[in-house]
Amino acid sequence: MNKEELLRQTRDKLRMYVLAILGLIVCTQYYVKYIFKQEARTSICSGWQFVVKVLNTPGESYRTFRMVSHVFLKLAELLVTKYGLHSTREMRAEEALAIFLCVCAHNQSNRTLQSRFKHSGETISGNFKEVLTSLVKLSQDIIRPSDYHFKDVPRKIPYDYKFWPHFKGCIGVMDGTHIRAIITPKEDEIPFFCRKGFATQNVMVICNFDMLFIFIEAGWEGSAHDSRILTETLAKLKGKNIFPYPLEGKFYLVDAGYSNKKGYLAHFKRKNARYHLADYKRSSQPSTGYFEVFSYAHASLRNVIEKSFGVWKNR
Repeated sequence: MNKEELLRQTRDKLRMYVLAILGLIVCTQYYVKYIFKQEARTSICSGWQFVVKVLNTPGESYRTFRMVSHVFLKLAELLVTKYGLHSTREMRAEEALAIFLCVCAHNQSNRTLQSRFKHSGETISGNFKEVLTSLVKLSQDIIRPSDYHFKDVPRKIPYDYKFWPHFKGCIGVMDGTHIRAIITPKEDEIPFFCRKGFATQNVMVICNFDMLFIFIEAGWEGSAHDSRILTETLAKLKGKNIFPYPLEGKFYLVDAGYSNKKGYLAHFKRKNARYHLADYKRSSQPSTGYFEVFSYAHASLRNVIEKSFGVWKNR
C-alpha cells in the first residue's frame, strides 16, 4: 500500500466518523425536543387558574386586563360566537384573550408570558395571532359610521354660535398620529423613522364628535406624509364601501398636513397667524379679523380628535 492510498483511506474514515457524530447530534436534539419532553413549567397555579383568580378579585381584572370582569367575559363570548375565536386542547379562548390583553396593556414579552401562563412561546404566539385576527374582524363592524349618509347634523354644532351655521356640513375630524413600532428585520426600519428620531407607524384616523373612531388606516411608515396617506388610501379603496366618503355639502375638518379641497376643510394658512388653541391661551389678545375668528372656531371644533387620541393613548 503506497502513501497516497493510505491518506485516502484515512480521509474516508475521518469523514465517516464526522458524519456519524453529526448524525448522533441531530438525533439527540430531535429526541430531546420532540420525543423526550421535560415539563419545563410546573406550578400550582396554571395559566387558566391565574385568569380565573384575576377575574374573581375585585379591581384586579381592570389592573391586569384593562377591562372589568363582565366586559372581559362578554368580549370573549362575542369573539367565540361571531368572530372565529375558539378554545383548543392547550388553551381556552378566555385565556388566549387574557394573554393578548396583557401584551397590549403592559407590553409584556413572550418570555414573561411563558412564565406567567405556563405555555410554550409557540403556543402563546399562535394564540395571540388568532385573537388578533378575531379582533380585526370585530373592528370592521364597530369602527364605522352609524350612518354612511350623515343625514343628522352633529349635536355639538347647532347649539354653539361659534360653529353654526358655518360648520353645519361638518361630519367629523381627520388627522394622523404616530404610534411607536418595532420593525423586523432591522434593515427595513429606516423608512419608519419619524421626525423625532424613532420608529413609528403613521396612522390616519377619522372620528366623530362623540369621540368615536369611524375609520382607521394603519401601517404606514413614520416618514409618510399625511396628505400622501389620504391620497393613496382614497385610490386604494375607490369603489369599495369601506371609506366614509363625505357626500355633497359635507366635509371633514383637517389640519395643515392635508390639502384644502372639496370634502376636506383646513384652516387659513397665513404667516404669523394663530391657529392652535394653546396659541390663543398664551396670548391675552382676543381673536381679531375673520381669519383668526374662523381659525379659532376651526381649532376648537377639530380639538375633539386630539382629545380622542389622548384618551386612547392613556389607556
